[in-house]
Amino acid sequence: MTNMLNQSTGRPRLTKTKDFILASLIAGVMALPFLMPLQTAHADNSGARFSATIDSINTAYFCGPTLLCIDAVGTASIPYLGKSTCVYHGTLDFTTINPNTGCGFNPGTFTIIGANGDTLVFALGGEHCPWGEYTVTGGTGRFEGATGGGIYRDTQTSSNPDFSGTDTSEFEGVLKLKDGSN
Repeated sequence: MTNMLNQSTGRPRLTKTKDFILASLIAGVMALPFLMPLQTAHADNSGARFSATIDSINTAYFCGPTLLCIDAVGTASIPYLGKSTCVYHGTLDFTTINPNTGCGFNPGTFTIIGANGDTLVFALGGEHCPWGEYTVTGGTGRFEGATGGGIYRDTQTSSNPDFSGTDTSEFEGVLKLKDGSN
């Protein structure tokens, strides 16, 4: 038994094969977090992961007997667009609000204007909710012909009942550029 113990540590000796297997497992586990994002982003040709956080100031005004127009201007935090500005316009129809969810019909669009002037346009899924789906409908510059979509979450940070105030919107999804350069 003494031949199988390492004389300096008193622990069992590992053979060269076992050492190699153990080192390979450790290296593989350590590399896994670095490889997973690459696999996720390039698993198919459906686009690259996209995320944006938009902080905006909203104004609301009646634009019809049951319609509330909501305009917002803010800043967008998007990893590869630089300092960006965001403009939102939507119309909420009060007659469509579900009393159980508080959601109502609200077609709206977000236009993100990048630091270089390129624009990216989103159409919201049609309901005014704290969450929902969006579709990328195109843009200008490098975003011309862009497609994609995903989900958004909206957090109103003011308690004004007229929808004016500030809010934060977070978008997560996929963005596919026309030339496939994601």
